[in-house]
Amino acid sequence: MKKSILCCLVLAGCVFAQAQVLIKTQLPPVGLVLKSQLWNLSIVNTGSQSLTVQVEMLVTNTSNNQKVFTGTTKMLTMTRGLNRVTPTSASPVTYNILSPDYNINVNQEGFLPVGIYTVCYNILYVRNDAAERIAEECETVEIEPVRPPMLVFPSDNEKVDQTRPLFNWLPPAPVSLFNKLLYDLVLVEVMPTQSLTDAVQKNIPVYKAQNLFIANLQYPLSLPELSIKKTYAWQVTAKSGNSPIGKSEVWAFTLKQNDNFLSTKEDAGFYSKMKMDPEASYGMAKGTLKYSYVNELNDKEVAIRIFDITKAGQKELLLEGSTVPLQFGENFKEMDFTEQGGLADKHLYLLELVNSQNEHWYLRFEYRRTN
Repeated sequence: MKKSILCCLVLAGCVFAQAQVLIKTQLPPVGLVLKSQLWNLSIVNTGSQSLTVQVEMLVTNTSNNQKVFTGTTKMLTMTRGLNRVTPTSASPVTYNILSPDYNINVNQEGFLPVGIYTVCYNILYVRNDAAERIAEECETVEIEPVRPPMLVFPSDNEKVDQTRPLFNWLPPAPVSLFNKLLYDLVLVEVMPTQSLTDAVQKNIPVYKAQNLFIANLQYPLSLPELSIKKTYAWQVTAKSGNSPIGKSEVWAFTLKQNDNFLSTKEDAGFYSKMKMDPEASYGMAKGTLKYSYVNELNDKEVAIRIFDITKAGQKELLLEGSTVPLQFGENFKEMDFTEQGGLADKHLYLLELVNSQNEHWYLRFEYRRTN
């Protein structure tokens, strides 16, 4: 009987305590980059007595519900009415790192990992060496890098004298925020009257590189030279692991012609490489599509299909032959659409190859009719 009465009194005390404490977060709307900035709260004690509490914080990645770290303040006295919790009054805060996937240190003034997180605050009512959770408040925050990647060369609107330029950029800052920093670079041709942003978002890339470890890239020798008659736009996306954390501005450049500059012609011997990612390989077919495929399985032949992907959905084209013969190693193949027909000028197509291991290899290409 005594135990039942004691339990009832404890439960009544918890309900009473919960009813008299309210939390209001005061996180900055932008520029949240430091752990100390998370400690800006208002706690309202509507009771008649002061309370001794601790504030416990849990940070969770919203994309995968992974718990990242916790932080617990020292003992705080909440007088009746409004009480402000600041980084100074909360110190020292005890941090506990829950996941090694994030570059976080246990120092009081450390950087927060870039991403979107749910931050939950719990008020722990401390009495007789026991703690009860009496209030909770959660908020979703987006933590952005202080500075996204910055392009360096080729400069914006510059006229360069190299058909295979070296691209340079600066990492996002501060670098200590990020874990496994990688870069994606996209280079596109800009059409007349088209904005740079629109070109990067909609045009087929002239070149696209992914998961680069260093902040520079030489335009590869395996691709056709850039043309002096065209304007190009480029942009770099920085990633922490596989999660995008920031994009650079979009810059444009053109190629200038001088006495030492050879005029650029279409490389008649260029073959676009097929890849297993349908977004990773691109080509241009001017009457004839030239593509290469590495036959590591020593298949004698493989199945191929072509889809028109210009509009939403995929429309398969009927081909005269649904298979192509192969030899072991790298194969260089050509498809003459001037004889087969059925392709529309300036339409976007997807070539699909399926080998004996049921691996799907792709090449996206734009078809141009020959005069």
